[in-house]
Amino acid sequence: MPREENVIVRQAWKLEKDLFYSLVSKSLKILPASRRAAVSIVLRFGSLSRDIPVDSTRSLLDFLQYIEVSGASNLQILYIQRAKQANDPWSGHIAFPGGRQEGNEKDIETAIRETKEEVGLDLGNWRHFICIGRLSDREIRLRNRSLNDSAYCAFVFLQLTAATPPLKLCPSEVASAFWVSLDTFLLYGDQLLCTKAIERKWDIWWFRWLSYLLPKSIYHWLALDRVYFSAIALKPWVVAMEYAKDGVIAAGRDDPLWLWGLTLAATSDLLESVMDKRLDHIFVTPANRLVSWWIPSKC
Repeated sequence: MPREENVIVRQAWKLEKDLFYSLVSKSLKILPASRRAAVSIVLRFGSLSRDIPVDSTRSLLDFLQYIEVSGASNLQILYIQRAKQANDPWSGHIAFPGGRQEGNEKDIETAIRETKEEVGLDLGNWRHFICIGRLSDREIRLRNRSLNDSAYCAFVFLQLTAATPPLKLCPSEVASAFWVSLDTFLLYGDQLLCTKAIERKWDIWWFRWLSYLLPKSIYHWLALDRVYFSAIALKPWVVAMEYAKDGVIAAGRDDPLWLWGLTLAATSDLLESVMDKRLDHIFVTPANRLVSWWIPSKC
C-alpha cells in the first residue's frame, strides 16, 4: 500500500475508534417526554472480509482490537427517503428508520420494531447487529413550535456480518434506502453544506402580531415568517448504494438528496466528537437578515 494511502487509512481508523469510544463514554440527556419517537442509526463496514464474532463484542477493547486486526474499514451509515404522503410534514424527507412509540414499549424496542417494519432489518438479532450506544434525546419541533411534549431518541447499531441482510422496504412508508460513507462527512462536510437549501415557514412569535396589522403582500415581502435551513447535499457520487421500494438496487439519480432538520442534527450528534465542528454549525438562516439576531443560528 502506498504511504499516502496508508496514512489515510490510519487516520480513518483513528476517527472510527474515537467514534466508538465516544458512544460508550458520552453523557446523555434523556427527555422525560410522554410522546416519544425512536430511530435507528445503522452502521456497517463497507470493507469487512468476514463476520465479526459475537465474542469479540463483549467489551469495547476486544471489539476494537478485532476490528483493527481484521482490517475492517469504510464505516457507512444507513438513511431512508420517506414516501411522499399527503398531510405528512416529513413526507419525502431523508431520515433514519424509526417511528412513534406504541403502548409500553421501551425506546430501543420502538427503534428495533420500526426498523424491521420499514426496511426489513432485524436489529434484535444479536448475531447480526449490536447496539453500541445512544445519542441524547432531542425535542421534536415543527415550525419552531414544540410538538406537545415530544422527544426524538436515536440508537446506534453496528452490523456484525460481512454481508448486509436483504432490505425489504415498506412501500407505504419508505421510497428508498441508501448507504453513505462517514468519510463523506468527515472529509467533505463543509463542501456539501448549503446554508440556504430548504425554505420553510418559521413561527416567530415576536412578529406574529404584525401579520394582523400589515397587508398580506407587505408581510410576505418582509419575509418575517420564513427561514432557510442548512442541508447537506448527498450528491450521486456520495451515495454508496441505493435501494428502491422492492429492495433491489435503484437506478442512478441526477439530483441530490437533502439531509437536513432532525436527521442532520442527529448525524451531527453522532460525529461531533470526531469533527472540528458540527455539520449543522449553521442550522437556520432567516430570510429577512434584519431579524437574524432574534433567531438562533444553531440547532
